[in-house]
Amino acid sequence: LNTIVQNTTKENIFAINCKIEAKNSLFANSGTSSVNLIGGDYNFLHCTIASYIPGGNLGWDRNRKQALILANKGTDNQGNELNIPLVNSQFINTIISGKSSPEIKLEKNDNIAFNHTFTNCLIKAAGTDDSNFINTVWNVNPAFKYIYDPYSTEENPQYYYFNYQLTENSPARNKASRQYAAELPEDIKGNSRRSDEAPDIGCYE
Repeated sequence: LNTIVQNTTKENIFAINCKIEAKNSLFANSGTSSVNLIGGDYNFLHCTIASYIPGGNLGWDRNRKQALILANKGTDNQGNELNIPLVNSQFINTIISGKSSPEIKLEKNDNIAFNHTFTNCLIKAAGTDDSNFINTVWNVNPAFKYIYDPYSTEENPQYYYFNYQLTENSPARNKASRQYAAELPEDIKGNSRRSDEAPDIGCYE
């Protein structure tokens, strides 16, 4: 709850057959994927998962992957093959974005459980709604307030700084589910989600 994990050389979260409840939290800027989940039970509510690790001359993005990898198969850190049921994975009122598209990858073994639901999420990927993706804002820039540009020049200096709050014109504004937002009436900074037209997707209101 109300957690920030960012600027890591590897995943912000790498979980194998775990149970995680993440609420009002930011996971951003990893050298690989921001969140990588293999099997287990996961609930993400009003989170921002973002992958904008700088490239350019810095080259920090050479191993960058999708912001979110959701799987019931894969390998562990020792290279052992894994096949673990994804018992539950719910992403609600959550932003999944980055500097590329798609920023989500589903890795599925059809012989074991792969339960996933995305409700009122903004996802940087081309897609269409179905029984697993409900009221999705597809493949748009979430319009964060500031994303660092590694291609700095003397005339146009940039700073290693990221602000994942939303601009006034963000497509994530007023698009969150009121029903689920009621559980978190304030955002990660303590701002009310009840103060305007509707709650916003992500950890910042």
